[in-house]
Amino acid sequence: MAKYPKGARLTLSSLLIATMLSASPLVFGQQAAPRKTPAKPGATPAKPEAQPKFKAIFEPVNFTEDLELTDVHFVNDMNGWVSGAAGTILHTKDGGDTWTVQLGGDPQSPQEKVHRLRFIDETHGWATMDGKKLLRTTDGENWQEYGHIGKNWGARDYVFTSPATVVQILSTDDGNQIVRSTDGGLTYKEAHPTCQVSLEIDGLRRKVRCVVRTLHFVSPEVGYAVAATASGAGDSGAVPAIVLLKTTDGGESWAEHAIVENVAKHYESWYDPQEIFFADENNGVLVLQWSKKLLTTSDGGRTWEARIAAVNGPVKFADPQVGWSFDIRSGGKNFSFTTNGGKLWTTRLIKFPAEVKAFSLPRRDRGYLVGDHGMIYRYRIVPVAYTAKGILDAPMMPQAASVSAQADTIAPTPTGE
Repeated sequence: MAKYPKGARLTLSSLLIATMLSASPLVFGQQAAPRKTPAKPGATPAKPEAQPKFKAIFEPVNFTEDLELTDVHFVNDMNGWVSGAAGTILHTKDGGDTWTVQLGGDPQSPQEKVHRLRFIDETHGWATMDGKKLLRTTDGENWQEYGHIGKNWGARDYVFTSPATVVQILSTDDGNQIVRSTDGGLTYKEAHPTCQVSLEIDGLRRKVRCVVRTLHFVSPEVGYAVAATASGAGDSGAVPAIVLLKTTDGGESWAEHAIVENVAKHYESWYDPQEIFFADENNGVLVLQWSKKLLTTSDGGRTWEARIAAVNGPVKFADPQVGWSFDIRSGGKNFSFTTNGGKLWTTRLIKFPAEVKAFSLPRRDRGYLVGDHGMIYRYRIVPVAYTAKGILDAPMMPQAASVSAQADTIAPTPTGE
């Protein structure tokens, strides 16, 4: 047996003991290192949600006098007019930042109200005064009394399709006469003298009177008129029905286009305010205010579908998808909007400081509304940090932020000013 030096055996023992100690972590009371779970193939780390860069607001751009403002019409996002009491017409070229008085403007003036603004471009516009006087401008700045609107009781509604052509609904005893002028409103000819529809009542066909109330044109040639069947007033067997008349020749002739039955209250359908708006020749919305009904069409009014919506006022669309409505009859603070062509509506309570009387929606990211005491509010999209006196939160219309980011240059406004 071979003999090893004493020092050699000690060195080997030391190495064995060191190796055993390093392989036994429990000797030192240490815990095993946690095992790492490998990431799934293709997985990416979650990113924090991006904060919004823009927000929607209603902001005051009020007139400086205590006047009742009756109507507003913008031909684009910057160029618009407002009418009001004391013979007033206001104009802006900068989206409401400044207002120029074109007529009236003095709250102490005894002049009649101006209302029912109509424009076909930046220079040709009309308004009514005292229900019958027709005012017009041919340069967008200067106004003159020209022609007339209505007969006896005035006009229910009127539309200009060109500088010379106007179609109106006369407010006669029957309330169902559509007339047309080709000389700017100086003289008129009958276009639809009597509104009658054939309805089945108790299994029999009967002619029933109807009353025309509202006009809307989607082009100079194509237009619609809404009527309701007469209920009461000696019309035996009258049923609640809405009648849609259509013209394809600029209002020169009208034909029965569709009948929607059993959507209006029997005793109120004749008097029920109806609001109609077509975003194009196919897509339209019909509102029956007293009956609290909203219907939409996607085939030019041939068929209608009832929608569940709290819409009870005028309806206007910026494009075929985005539309607004204010409940004018209850002060206009219930603001409703749609972003899918009228199929679904959302309603919000907006606490404006005065009643809303009218609104204009020239673009999906720009709107204007007016009311008492010189109130004018503007809807627009601003940077999320923007603040100013009197602004109110508003819902964001789809894709409006990207549009406004390119279109608007927001001047800095001191906080609280």
